[in-house]
Amino acid sequence: MPIAPSGGQAERYLTYRWNKDNAASWYHLYVNRNGVNWLNKWYPMSGSGEGSVSVAHPGGSFTWWVQGWSPDGHGKWSDARAFSTAYGAPASPTLIRPVGMTGNRRPTFEWNAAERANWYRLYASRAGTPVVDRWLQDTVFTPETSLSTGDYQWWVAAWNQEGTTWSGGLSFTIGEHSPLYSMALTWGALPLDLDAYLQLPDGTYVYWDNPGSILSYPYSALDVDSVSGHGPESISIYQAYSGVYKYFVHNYSQERELAGSGARVRLFGASGATVIDLTVPTSGSGQIWYVYDLDLGNGTLTVRNTIQDTAP
Repeated sequence: MPIAPSGGQAERYLTYRWNKDNAASWYHLYVNRNGVNWLNKWYPMSGSGEGSVSVAHPGGSFTWWVQGWSPDGHGKWSDARAFSTAYGAPASPTLIRPVGMTGNRRPTFEWNAAERANWYRLYASRAGTPVVDRWLQDTVFTPETSLSTGDYQWWVAAWNQEGTTWSGGLSFTIGEHSPLYSMALTWGALPLDLDAYLQLPDGTYVYWDNPGSILSYPYSALDVDSVSGHGPESISIYQAYSGVYKYFVHNYSQERELAGSGARVRLFGASGATVIDLTVPTSGSGQIWYVYDLDLGNGTLTVRNTIQDTAP
């Protein structure tokens, strides 16, 4: 009698379990995947209790049966047991940084972990020439040697035994200017469009319709804007004004509520270290996520982390 697996499964390695027959000394495991035979194998096994076999699986819909055998002949096939697994090629990584302008010649590369990924390939190029090409299990990497000044593009591939999935690309420039703070917003597939806003002490906003500037007022800039899910959206401050900077997120497209959407904001300091890492609350109503206040007059950070109806 089959015991498991059945129903929906998310793991690559699954264990088939069934009740054994005292008389049987071999068991025939027969598995169809998407209607076609996928596994047809005999296993030596005797005694009472449970029989078990662990097998690596791709994604798909499966149906399986088991049959015992003894020197007296074949037993009856068991009833069918069905299950499905979502395991397959990994999801696409979401890139976070570097983006925009930096004076750091050893910038930290960071991306969100991708579902089902076992390894990542980081690939960065300048003028079409590879400068970084590394396989990693971590989602953060800092080059051992300095990069030249200039314009770069980079991508990350997620890999497992079922395939490889590349991210979209990001661009950055190594030049004379480094941000004092950078704010990175990422999220899931929905809502499609979340918008990051930075309100300066004088009430000026930096956002998609007023992307700001690195070299002139407001000395804060929207580095990248995303309108098709996942992000990132990045805003950087290059010159500080005394007073409170307010950072919040607007649910522009509203395919789903902000609460529980998995939206995530990371604040990085001038050294590249993470100052704070916040995830949107799981409850609350409204289309504004008020994340924090950053007072650059006295260097204090006040976490708000509330969902509300109006901008702060």
